[in-house]
Amino acid sequence: MDVAPAAQQDAGLIPLDGGTIRALHGAIRQLPRPLLEALTQDFRKRFSISEEVATIDDRIVQKLHHGWIEAFLAQHHNQRHAALPQE
Repeated sequence: MDVAPAAQQDAGLIPLDGGTIRALHGAIRQLPRPLLEALTQDFRKRFSISEEVATIDDRIVQKLHHGWIEAFLAQHHNQRHAALPQE
């Protein structure tokens, strides 16, 4: 069976390097508990990960996971700043 070069594969399926995975784990672990739970629940739903799986840590392995997490964090960062009282 021939395997297409990475450039020809769906870019979202490209594996993440260890440094990127560690950086994502670090950012996720610093989230407030309610936001961490929301991210975990939404990630499970988006990527069809069963509740029986104890953690999503080992499921964050592809570029599409990275993009999804970054978008989630940006969206919630913007929502938190929008909720702050304006001076």
